[in-house]
Amino acid sequence: MSNAWIRLRYYAPLIALRTQASAENENDFFMSYESSKTSDVAAKWAGDTLKWEQEEKTLDVRDLDLKERWWGTDGQYNMEMHIGPGTDGRLHFM
Repeated sequence: MSNAWIRLRYYAPLIALRTQASAENENDFFMSYESSKTSDVAAKWAGDTLKWEQEEKTLDVRDLDLKERWWGTDGQYNMEMHIGPGTDGRLHFM
């Protein structure tokens, strides 16, 4: 799964942007992207943004849990992939 996620980063770099606060003004934010000629940066990014959850949940509960997680913006990546089992025997990809 991480190889597919890294390949998607190559085709759509927007998913690897990171939000950061400005040093001068705490209300100013900017987006940054870290690139590299080797795969080390992308592998670290994949490890930080692929979230495998073990707990079985309904889609509604998983969605509400994720909404609570996104209130902070500083230092977070633009996208994360959350994967976990649903109560209906299917996997949720969010």
